[in-house]
Amino acid sequence: MACSSCNSENQQRYPAEMVIHLPGLKNLNMPPVVAFPNLRICMDCGSKELVIPESVLWQLGRESAKHRLHTSPTQEKFPYPDISVTRKIEEKAFIKCTNRTARALGILGLLLLLSVPLFAQDTPVGPAGAEVATQDTPAAATNSDALRNAAQNPIASLISVPIQDNFNFNIGPADRTQNVLNIQPVIPLKVSKDWNLIVRWIVPIIYQPIGVPQPSGPQLQSTGVYGLGDMNPSFFLSPSKPHKIIWGVGPTLVFPTATNTTYLGQGKFSMGPSVVALVQPPHWTIGFLANNIWSVAGQSDFNSASAVNKPPVNQFLLQYFVNYNMKKGWYLTTQPIITANWRAPSGDVWTVPWGGGVGRIMKVGFQPVNITAQFYANPTRPANTSPWGMRLQFVLLFPKLSKEQEKGLLEQKLKQLNQEQPQKN
Repeated sequence: MACSSCNSENQQRYPAEMVIHLPGLKNLNMPPVVAFPNLRICMDCGSKELVIPESVLWQLGRESAKHRLHTSPTQEKFPYPDISVTRKIEEKAFIKCTNRTARALGILGLLLLLSVPLFAQDTPVGPAGAEVATQDTPAAATNSDALRNAAQNPIASLISVPIQDNFNFNIGPADRTQNVLNIQPVIPLKVSKDWNLIVRWIVPIIYQPIGVPQPSGPQLQSTGVYGLGDMNPSFFLSPSKPHKIIWGVGPTLVFPTATNTTYLGQGKFSMGPSVVALVQPPHWTIGFLANNIWSVAGQSDFNSASAVNKPPVNQFLLQYFVNYNMKKGWYLTTQPIITANWRAPSGDVWTVPWGGGVGRIMKVGFQPVNITAQFYANPTRPANTSPWGMRLQFVLLFPKLSKEQEKGLLEQKLKQLNQEQPQKN
């Protein structure tokens, strides 16, 4: 459309938004009218036009204006310089708004035009996909397949901090409960163009119930030991390029860091190989993690005046995991941990759980998280150990962002916080 003042076609259009409140006491309870006009600025003569949708003019005309029809396109001048409303109707009909509605539109238009330089220089916050709470944002796409697959991959290039609480019920003749809280951050490191090193460090905090024999009557129920257990770091070397079969291999170590070696640790420095492999077809994550450790140093294997008797360590661990992914971040999962103590008596070697649970990848504030609840029975287990248990897990997820995405995400957070502060006040 040509400029109404100089007929120049050299114009710039900027989208705008205005909220129109109808004047007068009789319209005090009327809802405001929200309009999305276009600002047109002539780059030759500098004149400005505000093009308002037809539906808004009809609504304003019904509420507080006198209107009449014309048979040709018309332009109405407001009593303010350089402000006009232009509208073309397919049927060449025009509703002319007068009186207080016209004055209100003129004032709002003037205020809006004063901010034209700001609209002309404004650009979207951050690059495309860097806005918070959109599916295109790595840090906010909590239901995207990519983030869910990475969260379910033990060796993904994704920093995560799992906090896992394990309750083992009905231990011993007194039916006590053992609690093991594992804090196990996973940190990926790029060692070359083709290889990543995934560091998985497990820090256990343990409450171990202890039954104290009494001369007569039941055992004392309130005795237990609480403290730090043996730390268990694992290191997986994994290809950085994606393949159908994702795999990693490396050493796993056990450090004798327990604060109470008698009840909370093995008292040995142990090591061994560890391997993980998985596939992720549509809707599924299927894989396993396995290792075997042997003690190589530590406290004496025999009783002495200054050392606790700690036998050699030769233990096997296998955790297979099967996840079925559903809509809105939900998934069904089974992740039993099968263990074998090769030095135990023949009837006490294996612990074989069976069970599963449900989880969801979601967002708490700006932070993506993975929450899981699982229950397992232990049909095969050593004597005086737990017949069943519960595992609760809360995982903080930190997807890798580019510098532009980090900048855009920070700007969007600040923008949202600034918008929330006036509402609270």
